[in-house]
Amino acid sequence: MDPAKHIDAVVASGLAPLLKSHGFAKAGRSFHRRHGDRWQVVNVQASSGNSAAQARFTLNLGLYIPEIEVLAGNAPLAGKPKEYECTLRERIGALMPQARDHWWTLAPDSDPALLAPELADAFAAYGLPWLEDYADLAKVAARLAEAPTILAAAAALAAGDREAAARRIEHMKADRPRATAVADAWAAKHLYERR
Repeated sequence: MDPAKHIDAVVASGLAPLLKSHGFAKAGRSFHRRHGDRWQVVNVQASSGNSAAQARFTLNLGLYIPEIEVLAGNAPLAGKPKEYECTLRERIGALMPQARDHWWTLAPDSDPALLAPELADAFAAYGLPWLEDYADLAKVAARLAEAPTILAAAAALAAGDREAAARRIEHMKADRPRATAVADAWAAKHLYERR
């Protein structure tokens, strides 16, 4: 069995047509959909342990939001982002009822056409709603609320909540004392200069 071909066959007969119907364009094993200057990304990840005896794969989801990235001090990306470059990322298994990592498995005698509807249904039920739900900056900011990072503060500021951004900077300084200078510099630039 060629694991790559088996995985590609499942994707081609189930996930790809569904994504195309929702406006996603395919590039390799990733699919992109643009909303203004934001991107939604769906990536098919094959297991590094795949062999002729077994092929495993999962779905990674991402949202690239340039206004948050720029506020966080990152240069905006030119072109389509990779899933790992996204502002917010999730694996499909975390969104499914079991709320744990989920990998689809193919054996040499597996019929990709039988697994294709299951993959498409999982994306339609859990992946697509997640991507659409986080089109709202306030929800992105809420999702990042507990992260002691500049990105979390930038998300709050992009959502219009300066006080939450300031609280997140204080949380970052308390949780990561070595990052205090970076946190203070970001706050001076974004929270205090604008008043």
